[in-house]
Amino acid sequence: MPLYDYKCECGKEFEALRTIDECDSAPCECGKTASRTFSTRAARYHAFPEGWWDTLDVEPVYIKNRRQLKEECAKRGLSSVYLLDS
Repeated sequence: MPLYDYKCECGKEFEALRTIDECDSAPCECGKTASRTFSTRAARYHAFPEGWWDTLDVEPVYIKNRRQLKEECAKRGLSSVYLLDS
């Protein structure tokens, strides 16, 4: 989701992550609806470090079971911990 700039009638200016369908307005902390403003600031982006693509696998690996997951993670020096929804 893109990050948009908003300004409320109460004077508060803030940024919010909104979908394209919701980008025209956003709820403010005061309870009113803030309208979108167009900023003249530079575009916000995350610059990745040089060479980040060197660690990507060319061929995808399809994991069939937990044992294979542990083996593939061990080859790459990664952990095979499952995060369960609570």
